[in-house]
Amino acid sequence: MPSPTQPPGAPAGGQLLTEPSTSADAVVWTPTFVRVRPSSVLLVFGAVIAAVLVRNVFVSAHRTIGWAFATALLAVLLAPLVDRLGRHMPRFLALVLTVAALALVSAGLWGGARATIVREAEHLKQSAPTAAATLEQKYSWAKKADLTGRVDSLVAHLNAPSTGQQVGRAAGTASAYFVPGILVLFMLVYGPKMVAGGLAQLPESRQAGASRLLSATVSDARAQILIALSQATIVGFVIGGLSAAVGLEAPFLIGLVAGLLGIVPALGIVLGSLPAILLATALVSPGAGLLLVVAAVILQAVQVVVVRPRMHRSVGDVGPALAVITGLIAYELYGFGGAFYAYLSLIFVMAFVRRVGMVRDSGVPA
Repeated sequence: MPSPTQPPGAPAGGQLLTEPSTSADAVVWTPTFVRVRPSSVLLVFGAVIAAVLVRNVFVSAHRTIGWAFATALLAVLLAPLVDRLGRHMPRFLALVLTVAALALVSAGLWGGARATIVREAEHLKQSAPTAAATLEQKYSWAKKADLTGRVDSLVAHLNAPSTGQQVGRAAGTASAYFVPGILVLFMLVYGPKMVAGGLAQLPESRQAGASRLLSATVSDARAQILIALSQATIVGFVIGGLSAAVGLEAPFLIGLVAGLLGIVPALGIVLGSLPAILLATALVSPGAGLLLVVAAVILQAVQVVVVRPRMHRSVGDVGPALAVITGLIAYELYGFGGAFYAYLSLIFVMAFVRRVGMVRDSGVPA
């Protein structure tokens, strides 16, 4: 439909023109033409094809990419230990000792913990449905929440033969420890050189600032991870120890769940302690459940009031929403290991974002 004629001197490009007068006749429109060139069509098709190819490559090689990513994170975390040992011995020997110690400790902890976890999981398969039924008989909220159905679903998942068998086979093979060890050693040897090479691609005037920004980001992320692991250990020992004290049959597994979920800021400790609270209330006594509630609330309060504000001021932190969303997505895609490394990656990303903000606010490199 033809538009009114554009008045002389009016700007081109279809802009709305308004005269100082309030009359409707002062408003005129000019047409705007959009031309789709063959090069634009080819660019769109090329982008779609490239996206499909990248997606297929990632899906086919996601396991290899995952190993490389995980070992790179471990190398970043272990680098300070290697540097400290390198002051007292040749660096190559420090590298070998660090990787060998990591492999031995990991294998020993997993080998010892796996037998305990399997044994305690068998106890939970038998006691958890009984506890759920008892709670539904005593409390209306448990019946409304369909606690028995949820517990039965969880037990059915634990009974799935693929989970335990696949984990057992993976842990029993030498390659499960040898290959990651070699990859970590490779990252520790050549990682600094690759980073230096990447920084060298920047303009010379920006290399020093980018290096300081990267170093500050890694330092903050390491501090956050150390605090998170320390917190998980403390929470696991407290909740697991109290579970054993009140007489629950799976204190190690209960403490492990509480410690790992307790990493989530602001609400993780209370949520991670719910299995212990429910089991103690149903199988022992309401007083035992109340004891665990008090312990979980105190631990959560210490995290929220003391630990998190200090960490936020010094090295930054990750909010609960991002932690939960990232963990759930990664768990659905790659299981527990994926959720763990996704959370570590989120810490590095948020530490980088914080440092970039500090650079922009101060006007000088971090």
